[in-house]
Amino acid sequence: MALTEAHGATLPFEPPAAAEARIFWLIFFNNAGVLLSLVAGAATLGIYTSLVLMWNGYSLGVVLYSLRREAPEVLPQAAPYITLEFAALLLGASATWVLVIDGVGCLAAKRPLRIRGVAAVLALALVLLLTAAWFEVRFIDGDFSLWATSFD
Repeated sequence: MALTEAHGATLPFEPPAAAEARIFWLIFFNNAGVLLSLVAGAATLGIYTSLVLMWNGYSLGVVLYSLRREAPEVLPQAAPYITLEFAALLLGASATWVLVIDGVGCLAAKRPLRIRGVAAVLALALVLLLTAAWFEVRFIDGDFSLWATSFD
């Protein structure tokens, strides 16, 4: 099975050839689980969403600070996936808060829930998580050249 067809999904790009597909999908599904927990936080009127977002922001900040302090030469390589990952989580949290506000408005005004915009934002967040996982696998694999191709 090709790396781009693992788990029945087709990727628009080829993850690094030296990395195993399960590492890529493990990173992606771990991050997607955090995104899903952010959306599930709508049931608590966004309180759980805020806590998860703060914890992940803190954790990613500690990673960046530790890299800057201990290995500043790898910081430019790690920054893209950390930035993309947190941007995706921010999009997910924003979609959750919009869902909460719209849900309360729906209960008060007795109108249907509008989720088309929320679904589009969550789809964009998933694409960002796929890209962040790709960068992270590249970083772990040690081959971070973005345009590394072989012309054999």
